[in-house]
Amino acid sequence: MGALTFLLKSSIGKKIIMGLTGLFLIIFLVVHCTVNSLIFMNDGGVLFNEVAEFMGTNVLIRTMEIVLFLGIILHIIQGLYLVFENRKARSVGYTVPNGSASSKWYSRSMGLLGTLLMIF
Repeated sequence: MGALTFLLKSSIGKKIIMGLTGLFLIIFLVVHCTVNSLIFMNDGGVLFNEVAEFMGTNVLIRTMEIVLFLGIILHIIQGLYLVFENRKARSVGYTVPNGSASSKWYSRSMGLLGTLLMIF
């Protein structure tokens, strides 16, 4: 099985893609917050305006906007697909669900938390 086939067809590969797109989105948020925090510099907004001008006119940054949008869409689609695939794999639920025994609440509620972030 080739590496690309593994990433696209196996459950582990799909989870790797989810992790990579999630990491990409986190990096975007960190950069976005850093650039926005430049408004608090005590220079009358000069540095913020220079960086905003750079971000608005740089072709690479403008291209990354498209990549960011595609990354968000891929992350959402892949997440929904994995949820439905996992439910299909075990159509009968556990008699006594004990999710806290093997995982944290936030890891079991990523769909809800991602939806709340998207609404925000």
